Parts: sequence; structure tokens; C-alpha cells
Amino acid sequence: MLRLVRKTARPVFFWAAWCLVFLWAGPVTAAAPEPMEVPQDLPQAQRQELNRQRGELALRWQGLVERVKAHNEHCFGVKSGSPQGERCAANLAAIRRAIGQYIAAVERFNIRVAAAQIRRERAAGPEKPAARPKSSP
Repeated sequence: MLRLVRKTARPVFFWAAWCLVFLWAGPVTAAAPEPMEVPQDLPQAQRQELNRQRGELALRWQGLVERVKAHNEHCFGVKSGSPQGERCAANLAAIRRAIGQYIAAVERFNIRVAAAQIRRERAAGPEKPAARPKSSP
């Protein structure tokens, strides 16, 4: 879970209230979905493409983690309303948008993986029911 920190010079009560609002504010603090594992029994070309996409998502996540860390380092203790505070607020908004886009990309990827599994299962055909034991008269 990512947490962005922006501390203001206001009294503790207001800071605590702001933190509560911030915690309920959306995708930044929400647990981001993880990309699904790619099944090994998919056709090789499809499996390679999905693994490539999964790797790109992992790199994208690492970039977001680094952006959040940098934001926290630069914006911790910055007064709201100051020029630097305005830059921090704009950066926070950009990070939130990027996290929302990442979540949407992971959800699309997971849908592609699930659809590939369904297509594979349909192509394999329905399983034959087990033979019934013959009953004696």
C-alpha cells in the first residue's frame, strides 16, 4: 500500500482530520490490484506477450513507488499555501492520476489473462463425464 505524506504546520487536530480524509480519498491508499500470474499452458506466443505486459506493469509499479518516495521526501513538512506547497499539491494530484491509470491497466491485463484461460478451456472442449458403473439387476 502506498501512502503519500504532506504534513502542514497546522495544529495536530487539523492535521489528524486531514489524514483521515486523505486515507479515505481514493486510489492512492487503496490496495492496488496485482497482475495475475500467466498460466503456463497457454500457447507460447500468447504466454510470452502476456509475460511481457506483466513485466511492464511491474516496472510501472516500481516507478510509482519511487515517485511516492520522492514526493514524501520533498513534501514532508511543507506548509500548505506556500509556493513549494502548491508544487507538492500538484505533484500529489499527478501521482494519484498515475496510480489510477496503473490500477486500470492492471484490471485490463487481468481481464486479458482470464479471457485467455477461458478461450483455452473452451478450445479443449468439455470434459467427458466419467463412465457410470453398471448396476446389477
